[in-house]
Amino acid sequence: MTVRPPRSLAAVTCMLLIPLAWAAAASAEPYVEPKGFRADLALNASNDYAVWIRARGNGRVTLTATNTGTPNGTALIAEYTTTGRVTGDEIVAHFGRLGQVSVSLDPDAVTRSGDGLSHDTLCRGRDRIVREGEWRGRIAFHGERGFTEAVTTHAEGKTVRSFRRVCGPPAKPRGRARQSADPPRAIRLQATRMAAGRRLEFDAVAGSGELALIFFAASRERREGVAIRRSAFALADPGLLAVSATTERPRWAKASPPAPFKGWAKFREGAEPRSAWTGTLRAPLPGLGTVDLSGPWFRASICEAEEDAFYEECENR
Repeated sequence: MTVRPPRSLAAVTCMLLIPLAWAAAASAEPYVEPKGFRADLALNASNDYAVWIRARGNGRVTLTATNTGTPNGTALIAEYTTTGRVTGDEIVAHFGRLGQVSVSLDPDAVTRSGDGLSHDTLCRGRDRIVREGEWRGRIAFHGERGFTEAVTTHAEGKTVRSFRRVCGPPAKPRGRARQSADPPRAIRLQATRMAAGRRLEFDAVAGSGELALIFFAASRERREGVAIRRSAFALADPGLLAVSATTERPRWAKASPPAPFKGWAKFREGAEPRSAWTGTLRAPLPGLGTVDLSGPWFRASICEAEEDAFYEECENR
């Protein structure tokens, strides 16, 4: 059975702001793609999860477990990153009590040029070198609280060695940009807290693009030298996020996310810290169980900006 590589937490985070980047992408200039090396392998795991392992030439190894049984537009993801030994045909990494990866690529792996990505046609320089085949050895992963488990002696995968090259569309003649009479705007509602060395976060990002509203919950922590990030997200109908008008003071917002979330949360600007973020909002995070995402321990805020300035004004607040 073929395993589709799951979306990593980083990829999902990028999805939060994809609609907001479209305008900037339309005028993107060529960029330099650096040289590097990565190895990927994928396998099935228990409880409707799939596991994807990515190892980079600098020794960074990430194991991502994603639930493949969630409805379209939703995801449950757990990502574990550690440092190991990575060569052209070997990966060795330990994830503490959670497991280990110790595999070698089959010497008969097929080698070819390029990786079939559409943007390759827009790159100038040496093509990537790809080797595809079976990784053999031992892979063992035991998710916290038994949320999933994967133990095997082989997995399909590949290595990709890339070289420095320039990518992107040909330069376009510069002209005066047309200014929209009413530039599209984006809103980010965020609540965070720290507890027992773990950061919890809830985000609702609404823009004017096709992915109009995304709800996102995440936790971050470090255990036994392993960086752990867990997340739940859902694409949703814009009506599930109610926000006061820009000119209304004090501002307020109410989020009512769909499954896998449960409950609701309301933000009131200027309220006492213990009552600024209230509600019954919860979400399941792989390995943690269901966590509370509202209450007096959270610090909440709302940010609104024109989409082309969203990164600078809202993303790094």
